[in-house]
Amino acid sequence: MKTLSLLYFLVLFFSINILGQTDKLNSYLNNNHYDEENIIGFSEDIINNYKELLDLWKLDSIIIYNVQPLDSFAFRKTILTYDDLNNKVDIIGLERWGLNEEWYNTSRNTTFYNNNNMPIKYLSYDWEQEEWRELRKNEYVYNDGNQNILRYHYRWDTIDGKWFNVGKYEFGYNEQGINNLLIYSTTDAITNNWIYFEKKETMFSNVGLEEENITQQWDSINSVWNNYERITFTYDDDIRSHYRDYWVDFEWKYFAKSEGYWIDNETVMYNSYTYRDDSAWVHTSEAEIGYDGLGNIVSQESYRFLEADSLWIGEVKFEKLFDELGRFLETTYYKWEYENNEWIYQIKYQNGYNNVNIRNYNCSFSWYNDHWIKEKSYVYYYTNIDLIGEISLNYFPIQVNPNPCVNQITLDFENRDNGKVVYSIYTQSGELIDEGNLLDGEINVANFNTGIYFLRLSTSEKTYSGKFVKL
Repeated sequence: MKTLSLLYFLVLFFSINILGQTDKLNSYLNNNHYDEENIIGFSEDIINNYKELLDLWKLDSIIIYNVQPLDSFAFRKTILTYDDLNNKVDIIGLERWGLNEEWYNTSRNTTFYNNNNMPIKYLSYDWEQEEWRELRKNEYVYNDGNQNILRYHYRWDTIDGKWFNVGKYEFGYNEQGINNLLIYSTTDAITNNWIYFEKKETMFSNVGLEEENITQQWDSINSVWNNYERITFTYDDDIRSHYRDYWVDFEWKYFAKSEGYWIDNETVMYNSYTYRDDSAWVHTSEAEIGYDGLGNIVSQESYRFLEADSLWIGEVKFEKLFDELGRFLETTYYKWEYENNEWIYQIKYQNGYNNVNIRNYNCSFSWYNDHWIKEKSYVYYYTNIDLIGEISLNYFPIQVNPNPCVNQITLDFENRDNGKVVYSIYTQSGELIDEGNLLDGEINVANFNTGIYFLRLSTSEKTYSGKFVKL
């Protein structure tokens, strides 16, 4: 059984965490919105980053329901199939026009993996004339440390019947293992050879904080890299501010800056400025961002300044709701009503969970005539975990004490004294943070951050699972 990670398919409707990721769960469960138009399109991200969870829980389908005034019906779905022998996953999208209509294929993505569960090839297809037609292909190369160092993008040339170069990405890493170099190459339309286009180099502090990012563009005539953009970062009380300059007349010139500061213990204010006429900073936008006690972003309200009208107008506003376990329940988005200069409701997303804390339901609402109208719902089906959240007979429960915990947990499970037991602990995002041999039934969690964790024990005969809350 491959190790556990979390997949993107649990993230159809979640809001943007604009200050970065505290863990992959909040980064992806709270970061991305996908609708039925591109449900198959994001599968590359899912299987590239969270393949292990697909292996363990076997997400096999997502069904999208279109809510009608009198009824609802499934009109789009995604089906996953697994080929463990060839280490690949197929994701096929289907649609239908009505309740009694036949399903028809629309798109397909296939990803192959290496022995480390990292993607090595990605293929996408369109369904045309009753057969799958190649559309695009990505290929991945890794170094000995399993870091992605090359990624090639191709598109299928239907006229010549061959793959055509589109883009190449080269990645470099510093001594901390952080990606600090990206070189992007495009292709010559005549020769189909790779040619440089852009390079980004990033400098980090000793503790991994981004300090400076310089973008250069390739001068094909003189065969040199020329400066284009520079972003520098400063930090004050965990708030990051940045300054953006452009290379003009052989020197860096001010362009824009964004400065942040704490208003109170739960709110950060950002102010953005643009440098005008080489002489003064002009205040152009501002944003107020709210956090809860777990560090989740729970609100944002931002405005931009219309210089022509000398007027501040709303740009982005949302509110997010989490439960006491830190599970993301709901996001409400607003839009700016120009006539009355006020915020009004726009759209709302809600999420449902099963008994093992896996998100298995999403729905969307639109604001119309002073009330919410449900539009679409998404339901996730698993092979190893059913819809109501009961783990299948392949997995057995663990008793964790105390739960919630502070420094240490004690585990109690069936046949704990029979043979070797290996434990693995994951964040809600599926990131493996601790593993080892369980010797005395106790695990030290004192250094874990506050939050919810998943636990898996493996013996020669069974796999056990559970979860606990760290205070």
